[in-house]
Amino acid sequence: SGGLSLAAMAYRRWQERHGAERGITIGGKFFTAEQLLFIRYGAGWCDLQSNEDLLKQIENAQEPHSVRRLRVVGAVQNSRTFAKAFQCPMGDSSSMNPKDKCELWGIDVLLPIQ
Repeated sequence: SGGLSLAAMAYRRWQERHGAERGITIGGKFFTAEQLLFIRYGAGWCDLQSNEDLLKQIENAQEPHSVRRLRVVGAVQNSRTFAKAFQCPMGDSSSMNPKDKCELWGIDVLLPIQ
Protein backbone atom coordinates (compact mmCIF):
# COMPACT_ATOMS: atom_id res chain seq x y z
CA SER A 1 0.00 0.00 0.00
CA GLY A 2 2.99 2.30 0.38
CA GLY A 3 3.63 2.41 -3.36
CA LEU A 4 -0.02 3.12 -4.06
CA SER A 5 0.02 5.97 -1.55
CA LEU A 6 3.12 7.41 -3.20
CA ALA A 7 1.42 7.22 -6.60
CA ALA A 8 -1.66 9.00 -5.22
CA MET A 9 0.56 11.68 -3.66
CA ALA A 10 2.45 12.18 -6.93
CA TYR A 11 -0.81 12.42 -8.86
CA ARG A 12 -2.17 15.00 -6.43
CA ARG A 13 0.97 17.10 -6.88
CA TRP A 14 0.67 16.77 -10.65
CA GLN A 15 -2.91 18.01 -10.46
CA GLU A 16 -1.84 20.98 -8.33
CA ARG A 17 0.67 22.00 -11.01
CA HIS A 18 -1.33 21.22 -14.14
CA GLY A 19 -4.95 21.44 -13.02
CA ALA A 20 -7.40 18.72 -12.15
CA GLU A 21 -8.29 16.29 -14.91
CA ARG A 22 -11.87 15.56 -15.81
CA GLY A 23 -13.34 12.16 -15.25
CA ILE A 24 -14.82 10.00 -17.98
CA THR A 25 -17.83 7.77 -18.53
CA ILE A 26 -17.13 4.09 -19.07
CA GLY A 27 -19.96 1.67 -19.77
CA GLY A 28 -22.52 4.30 -18.77
CA LYS A 29 -20.89 5.00 -15.39
CA PHE A 30 -18.96 8.18 -14.63
CA PHE A 31 -15.58 7.85 -12.91
CA THR A 32 -13.59 10.75 -11.49
CA ALA A 33 -9.90 11.15 -12.29
CA GLU A 34 -9.09 9.93 -8.77
CA GLN A 35 -11.20 6.82 -9.22
CA LEU A 36 -9.46 6.15 -12.53
CA LEU A 37 -6.10 6.21 -10.75
CA PHE A 38 -7.22 3.27 -8.61
CA ILE A 39 -8.94 1.47 -11.49
CA ARG A 40 -5.72 1.65 -13.50
CA TYR A 41 -3.75 0.40 -10.50
CA GLY A 42 -5.99 -2.64 -10.27
CA ALA A 43 -5.84 -3.23 -14.02
CA GLY A 44 -2.06 -3.35 -13.80
CA TRP A 45 -2.28 -6.41 -11.56
CA CYS A 46 -5.07 -8.06 -13.56
CA ASP A 47 -4.55 -11.68 -14.55
CA LEU A 48 -6.52 -14.82 -15.08
CA GLN A 49 -5.52 -17.86 -13.07
CA SER A 50 -7.24 -21.17 -12.71
CA ASN A 51 -7.99 -22.30 -9.18
CA GLU A 52 -5.32 -24.96 -9.63
CA ASP A 53 -2.64 -22.43 -10.62
CA LEU A 54 -3.70 -20.12 -7.81
CA LEU A 55 -3.38 -22.91 -5.27
CA LYS A 56 0.09 -23.83 -6.63
CA GLN A 57 1.22 -20.24 -6.21
CA ILE A 58 -0.12 -20.04 -2.67
CA GLU A 59 1.52 -23.32 -1.66
CA ASN A 60 4.87 -22.47 -3.30
CA ALA A 61 7.27 -21.81 -0.42
CA GLN A 62 9.72 -20.19 -2.85
CA GLU A 63 7.18 -17.49 -3.87
CA PRO A 64 7.39 -14.62 -1.36
CA HIS A 65 4.66 -12.49 -2.94
CA SER A 66 0.92 -12.47 -2.41
CA VAL A 67 -1.28 -13.45 -5.31
CA ARG A 68 -2.06 -10.51 -7.59
CA ARG A 69 -5.69 -10.11 -6.57
CA LEU A 70 -4.75 -9.87 -2.90
CA ARG A 71 -2.01 -7.36 -3.69
CA VAL A 72 -4.67 -5.07 -5.15
CA VAL A 73 -7.38 -5.65 -2.56
CA GLY A 74 -4.98 -5.30 0.38
CA ALA A 75 -3.54 -2.05 -0.90
CA VAL A 76 -6.87 -0.36 -1.61
CA GLN A 77 -8.51 -1.63 1.59
CA ASN A 78 -5.81 0.17 3.54
CA SER A 79 -6.08 3.39 1.53
CA ARG A 80 -8.10 6.25 2.97
CA THR A 81 -7.74 7.96 -0.41
CA PHE A 82 -9.42 5.01 -2.17
CA ALA A 83 -12.24 4.97 0.39
CA LYS A 84 -12.87 8.67 -0.11
CA ALA A 85 -12.68 8.47 -3.92
CA PHE A 86 -15.26 5.66 -4.04
CA GLN A 87 -17.26 6.83 -0.99
CA CYS A 88 -16.93 3.47 0.75
CA PRO A 89 -18.70 3.28 4.11
CA MET A 90 -16.32 2.61 6.98
CA GLY A 91 -16.36 -0.47 9.13
CA ASP A 92 -18.15 -3.78 9.10
CA SER A 93 -20.60 -2.80 6.36
CA SER A 94 -17.79 -2.42 3.80
CA SER A 95 -14.94 -4.85 3.28
CA MET A 96 -13.23 -2.15 1.16
CA ASN A 97 -12.92 0.36 4.02
CA PRO A 98 -12.13 -1.40 7.29
CA LYS A 99 -11.89 0.74 10.40
CA ASP A 100 -8.39 -0.51 11.23
CA LYS A 101 -5.91 0.07 8.42
CA CYS A 102 -2.29 -0.82 7.89
CA GLU A 103 -0.62 2.29 6.52
CA LEU A 104 2.89 1.52 5.38
CA TRP A 105 5.27 4.43 6.01
CA GLY A 106 2.33 6.50 7.33
CA ILE A 107 1.99 8.39 4.06
CA ASP A 108 -1.56 7.71 2.95
CA VAL A 109 -2.79 11.01 1.59
CA LEU A 110 -6.25 12.24 0.89
CA LEU A 111 -6.66 13.43 -2.66
CA PRO A 112 -8.94 16.41 -3.15
CA ILE A 113 -12.12 15.00 -4.64
CA GLN A 114 -13.39 17.04 -7.61
